[in-house]
Amino acid sequence: MAGLPREFLDQLAQPLIDVYTSIEDELIQNIAKRFNTGKGLTTQEWQFKKLAELGALTQDNIKTIAKYVGQVPELVQTALESAAFQALKELEPQFAEAVRLGYLNATDTPLMSESVKQAISSYAKQAVDDFNLVNTTMLNSSLDAYRKGIANTVGAATYDGAQKTMNVAAGEVITGVKSRQAALADAIKKMANEGITAFYDRAGRKWTPEAYVNMDIRTTATNTAHATTFAKCDDYGLDLIEISSHAGARPKCANDQGKLFSRSNKSGTVRDGNGQSITYYPWSSSSNGAPDGILGINCGHFASPFFPGLSYKRGEETQDFEQNAKEYAQSQQQRSLERDVKDAKREVMAQKAAGNQEAYEEAAAALKAKQDKYKGFCSDTGRTPRNDRLQVNGYDRRTAADVAKTNREAAERLKREAAGNLTKEPQKPIIKTDKVKDAYGVERARVVGEQVANAPPIFGEVWNKYADNIGFDSTTHRGTAHYSPASGKVSLNLERDALGSTYKPAYETTFHELGHLFDHSAGASGYGSRFIAASGKYSGGIFSSTLKAEAEAYTKAVQDRLRAEAVAKGLKASSVLIGDARRAVRSEIWELAKTHGASATGDISDIFEGATRGKITGTAGHGASYWSSHDVSVEAFAEMFSASICNPVSLEQIQHFFPQSYNIFLQILKSML
Repeated sequence: MAGLPREFLDQLAQPLIDVYTSIEDELIQNIAKRFNTGKGLTTQEWQFKKLAELGALTQDNIKTIAKYVGQVPELVQTALESAAFQALKELEPQFAEAVRLGYLNATDTPLMSESVKQAISSYAKQAVDDFNLVNTTMLNSSLDAYRKGIANTVGAATYDGAQKTMNVAAGEVITGVKSRQAALADAIKKMANEGITAFYDRAGRKWTPEAYVNMDIRTTATNTAHATTFAKCDDYGLDLIEISSHAGARPKCANDQGKLFSRSNKSGTVRDGNGQSITYYPWSSSSNGAPDGILGINCGHFASPFFPGLSYKRGEETQDFEQNAKEYAQSQQQRSLERDVKDAKREVMAQKAAGNQEAYEEAAAALKAKQDKYKGFCSDTGRTPRNDRLQVNGYDRRTAADVAKTNREAAERLKREAAGNLTKEPQKPIIKTDKVKDAYGVERARVVGEQVANAPPIFGEVWNKYADNIGFDSTTHRGTAHYSPASGKVSLNLERDALGSTYKPAYETTFHELGHLFDHSAGASGYGSRFIAASGKYSGGIFSSTLKAEAEAYTKAVQDRLRAEAVAKGLKASSVLIGDARRAVRSEIWELAKTHGASATGDISDIFEGATRGKITGTAGHGASYWSSHDVSVEAFAEMFSASICNPVSLEQIQHFFPQSYNIFLQILKSML
């Protein structure tokens, strides 16, 4: 069956992808080199100095782009000619055989007809024009990121993605909330993760250079191959085409793959080489023409001529749409993990270029974690790792060796520190409880302070930093305990909280509501408003998105297990719906409550409810309507805070169901100091 195999398309696209990812990597390096801490300068002097360097950066970035793009037209022409020749190489023998057997009349059309040449020329010009626009967009994007990274944006409008982060970081420098070095490290991290924008589509979505160039050249190459195929069909007066098929097709493509179509929009049946009757459909009834339709943008299918009475149908129509959707989702997840690894490599190089050793060490550790996650995913799913997709310009063997060395040294250092801690009795921190003492009395304040002191050190450090903000509107509140951002104070019933219950250990409500208070206090410090929580704003909302992703992943894993059990019983896997999995998760939570006690499941119940907007409930929760105006990150922060201090059975379940989210929670605590 004629067409362009995925591997062949990858080979066509890779040289152009290499050009534009190299440009992106170097632009980020150019910016990072200028994002030094400026020792000896005041923040205002540093800001003026960086703004004065904008012209020089512009020239550097123009030179970077010019250094690479001169080869683009030739690479495009080569790619499209290769696509056309690949199609012709497979098509011509088929047409020649059909002519020999008398199924088609002979023509004197040359192999590379004028219509094919015209198609190549037209598509090549279109692609080069697209890439010229990419050049301009990347230059403007890099300069925009640099300008906004050094601007004073306190109280001004925020921006999306990397630019917003850099605005916030610059504002933190000016207001003195963070050191300039730490603020710039955060800005560089976000910039490296977001990358440089290459294209804005009609919906306003940003495309990275790799994604856009890959999409453009693959689509243009396949369009060239299809134009070649259709031109040959026209030369011989052939109407029918067959669409290829593969596992993991996109939803619209899955409906069309493996079918026969009439390009003149007829319908009916035709006999194949074995005399078997095959239905064909009007081409207009397919999804062709839609960006995500058959032969559309980034489509991996191809069309082949079908000779009635001679050809044998080789493509298979989609039978198991569920399995197809699963394989498609896995392919998308693999590409996402590959992008994560590349982003991490860019950050490593950018932090190194900026001379920030501490941030570099953190970036090196993050890179290893993402590489391990990618390898684990490929191993678990059986998908082939694509190391060629993980390459970043400048990230060579020497850089990889330095990253590995840095991670080894960090691991050895932690091991020595852990060994040292085991040889001496750790000293408990002194916890500030003056504000609690005023409301709770001496004895109850002492108990609260001891519980905080017995928790991991980070909790005492956060507590002490924000202890002066502690305040109570009421300790005899008859309604639901709550923290009020408007007053900045807590309302609860102290008598009930000090006694505890089957559902909560003593003082859990105190730690939960003060967790809210500290979260919002840090938000006020970092973002200027008590109504903004640090948990929601940290790293672009990663806490919330991770909580939701882990809830979804756990539910999907339960669904997969239930489907396997259904198949073992002779039932269809598709009979197990996502609603069945959600009910199974709910039952699991209730079973945990029976075996571990109700206090073990209240927090995870509320987190599941919030992460799924009420689709999964458990032994406790705020109710589905609550989550229409509240984000799960704020409640999860308070629940993890209180569980870490006074509810170890709940903490165990949190770490079981939401391990990545809990690690991010600890990172948020660190960022609050």
